[in-house]
Amino acid sequence: MTAAEIELRRHHGHEALDHLFNEAEIIPTDLFRASAV
Repeated sequence: MTAAEIELRRHHGHEALDHLFNEAEIIPTDLFRASAV
């Protein structure tokens, strides 16, 4: 996870971050992906 994603999760919860991953069709475990935030 990127620093921005960790910060978003800290302020808005895991569900908000998970929603962004789903919207952007991001696989969180992909080390070479772009940030969802």
